[in-house]
Amino acid sequence: MTDKTEESSTGHENQPAAGALESSPDTPATAKRRGSAASALGQLVRRLRQPLPGAQPRLRFEFPPENNHTEEPTATADDETAGTPEQFGRPGPRMSMQHPLYMGFMGTVGVGLALLVYWIGSNTTQLLLWIVAALFIALGLEPVVGWLENRRIPRPVGILLAVLVLVLAVGGFFATLIPTIVEQVTQIVVQAPTWVRDFIDSEFFRNVDDQFGVRDRINEELDKFVNNPEAMGGIFGGVVGFGSTLANGLFGTLIVLVLSLYFLAALPAMKKWGYRLAPRSRRARLRPSPRRSPGPSATT
Repeated sequence: MTDKTEESSTGHENQPAAGALESSPDTPATAKRRGSAASALGQLVRRLRQPLPGAQPRLRFEFPPENNHTEEPTATADDETAGTPEQFGRPGPRMSMQHPLYMGFMGTVGVGLALLVYWIGSNTTQLLLWIVAALFIALGLEPVVGWLENRRIPRPVGILLAVLVLVLAVGGFFATLIPTIVEQVTQIVVQAPTWVRDFIDSEFFRNVDDQFGVRDRINEELDKFVNNPEAMGGIFGGVVGFGSTLANGLFGTLIVLVLSLYFLAALPAMKKWGYRLAPRSRRARLRPSPRRSPGPSATT
């Protein structure tokens, strides 16, 4: 029994060794086949990566790089576009003022502005006249207001006094003129029928009437005028137009008065603003010397 068991154990021990001997001759061939497959696969990949003959490169659409806001763009001393980010490049040359496109555009803009100013002036003529009249009155009353200021009267009080005196003077002028005009017109209306009757009864009118029939012609024209509704409407329209003209005149007078007060109050500030338009070296000659109030004379 011992002899069989020993033979069986020795038999089992020899089986792995036999398998190793059988597999050892196949190892170099397998490695060779694997190496050839890897080399073929590498050649295939390299051929696929190579561009085709005559093929154009593919365009790639990429977004511009994002700039960090904390980083400042670099600029050289001779760079005319210092401070411009590099991603936008240098701007092109400016358009010359002699370029036809530039000259045509600016000419069109100038003509448009001129037409606009003309349209504004033509539609606001009455308002511009009121403004000019108020400015003229303010400049005329400025010496009076300055004289009152030298007498230690506050400027607002001086303005009110000067405008009040002007209004009273204009009102007094029209108060004396209007009654005279009304009296003269009343006398003309009262004496007109007498003058007409005396002219009709004169020898000259009788001779002319006998030759040309003037009396009958005048009666016909009067009948046509009375019976014509357009003529009567024209008379009524004239009355309405006179009333609107009178109301417009009163309204314009009020506007001129208010603007005169405003210009008188703001005239010192307007003068200062006007002096700023002159060169700094000549402002001292343009500005008037400050007025000094007369003080008590020094006694020796």
